[in-house]
Amino acid sequence: MSGRPWMQRDWLRILLGALLVELALMIVAVPVFFLPNQQAILSIIVPPVSFLVALPIGAWAAKPSARPVLTGAGVGMVSVVVYGLLILIALQFAPPERADTSSALSPSYLAAHLLKVLGGAVGGWWIAKKQVP
Repeated sequence: MSGRPWMQRDWLRILLGALLVELALMIVAVPVFFLPNQQAILSIIVPPVSFLVALPIGAWAAKPSARPVLTGAGVGMVSVVVYGLLILIALQFAPPERADTSSALSPSYLAAHLLKVLGGAVGGWWIAKKQVP
């Protein structure tokens, strides 16, 4: 019973962290849509930025956790789910001729998702390393 409030707090921080990761990535990506050759630029920028954004947010989420690496990785995993939900929502409102998921499933975006999980896990590992005396 005593572990339950901790678990609930971890999930709350994981969800909030995942939303923050996606918000930060949108802030980075949206201005690129106004540039020529946007897909090429996004495929270069998004993967490393995904790691760099997930790392401190994963560390923040992992700070009070008993399992910091798992909590940090959870931020990255849940952010992938949030991204998928955003794509599904966007497809519902896109005109049929523009409803395309090919860029969302491109190798660079798949790498970005993997790097989100890795970045969050590294953030959690960093916190775990700092907690050990």
